[in-house]
Amino acid sequence: AEIATNFLLINAIGLPAAMAGRAYMAMNAAVSRPKVAMWIALSMLAVKAVTNYIFIFGSAFIPSFGGAGCAISSTINAFLSLFLYWVIWHYDSFYAKMRQKRISMPNRKALTNLLKLGIPIGLSAFFEVTSFTFMTIFISRLGADVVSAHQIVANLTSLFYMAPLAIGVTSSVLVSQSLGANSPETARMATYKCLKFCICLAVFVSALLYFCKYFFVGLYTSDLDVIKVSTYLIGFASIYHVFDAVNCVGSFSMRGYRITFLPMIIYGVFLWGLGLGLGSILTFTDYLSPAPMGAAGYWTAITIGLTLSGIIVGLCAVYVARAFAHGHKVWLR
Repeated sequence: AEIATNFLLINAIGLPAAMAGRAYMAMNAAVSRPKVAMWIALSMLAVKAVTNYIFIFGSAFIPSFGGAGCAISSTINAFLSLFLYWVIWHYDSFYAKMRQKRISMPNRKALTNLLKLGIPIGLSAFFEVTSFTFMTIFISRLGADVVSAHQIVANLTSLFYMAPLAIGVTSSVLVSQSLGANSPETARMATYKCLKFCICLAVFVSALLYFCKYFFVGLYTSDLDVIKVSTYLIGFASIYHVFDAVNCVGSFSMRGYRITFLPMIIYGVFLWGLGLGLGSILTFTDYLSPAPMGAAGYWTAITIGLTLSGIIVGLCAVYVARAFAHGHKVWLR
């Protein structure tokens, strides 16, 4: 508890810098300069590897902070990456036309339009992230081995999720730029191709994760009890990863069409309502099963939730892309 408390407090210091850095990342993606964020991220990865080691285990001049040392490293990274983003923004002539010459008062109309899109996007991310966060909190009641196994699998799926996330951001940018160029047919093609590529990649990754599960889990632990539970839970992860990928690309492509409210509702219903609600019943009670299912209850429910939401979001994205391409009215807006 002490380590976790220190971890949260130290991370809170770096949160403003991390949030400001996200604005620069999104801006660079929107103007087709994702390599800026990539090179900064790779540089920060190298820095974090060193600072993690120093602050976790200590050095000649710095004491050991244990797990809380990760937060110190993350906070340093957040401010350092923000500084690098600002330097590039300030000195690269590419951004000259985008810089404001003076500080101005907030524009209420512009902020309102941003919030109409941004709040549902933020809540969608909130439902997705916190569904796994609350799963971890609730599963922690089942013991150290179970929560360790759960966290290993959640960490692996988060790592593999980076690929569909990258494709999702790509689809959002391509759709937005195509619509801005008054070419809805190109936007439709971008949506379709990103979805197809993402599904193929996700199927491959799921197969890799399932058939190499002992290798991946072995990178985290040598505890046989934890390995046993982890490899069992990976079966669920290898199923839902495909639909989670469709969720990601489908919702991101719809953002390009300025449709953000529907994915938020879908995520709230299926990830919180079904994933956490049904998961709690299956995990801790025998109302719907012969006996409490333990951690498998949450993973069963979240797999069902992500599968259903993935199918619905994917079909909605295809419908929206086709409707825009044919000039039809989109009832989802």
